[in-house]
Amino acid sequence: MFAPPSTGDSRRRLRVTADPGRWGARPPEVRTGADRTQAELPLVGLGSSTSDHTPIAGALIEMEVRGRMKPVYSKQAPAALGPYSQAIEADGVVYSSGQLGLDPETGELVAGVEAQAHQVMHNLEAVLSAAGLDLAHVAKTTIYLADMADFATVNAIYAEYFAEPYPARSTVQAARLPKDALIEVDVVALRP
Repeated sequence: MFAPPSTGDSRRRLRVTADPGRWGARPPEVRTGADRTQAELPLVGLGSSTSDHTPIAGALIEMEVRGRMKPVYSKQAPAALGPYSQAIEADGVVYSSGQLGLDPETGELVAGVEAQAHQVMHNLEAVLSAAGLDLAHVAKTTIYLADMADFATVNAIYAEYFAEPYPARSTVQAARLPKDALIEVDVVALRP
């Protein structure tokens, strides 16, 4: 959060709020509240370009942003295949990672585009449920297909899971999906 400069102070300042345990050392001009720490630091060299920021300001901004992000995890959906979360919630918005048609119990792809499309939707439902949401909260989807010839089939299955007003959507053909999946879908959902 940017704090406007006080009257007579020509320096710009950045107010950063972070959990006290996240600081390696206490920042300058520390004020302690009930459960938070605030610091005001002069923004030296911050201009209109993103390339002329000070490393400390960049680190503090990153700490503030990371403090507002919460990972979402469901045992009813497949574990992530790499160093990423099933979803992240930030400021009431849930951003899912792409879900494949993986059976959460075996970790293997189910067979065929129809079965994979249904499994993808079940996996997304599980991740959203772990965040206390469901498919009715989805504002945007992105569908990745291994073959655009499967568009009509996937579209019909997709329509079984969403109602009007339908989420905004993009559908693209990917050269290759992880594990040679036939479909992958990610969503953005909004907390009411």
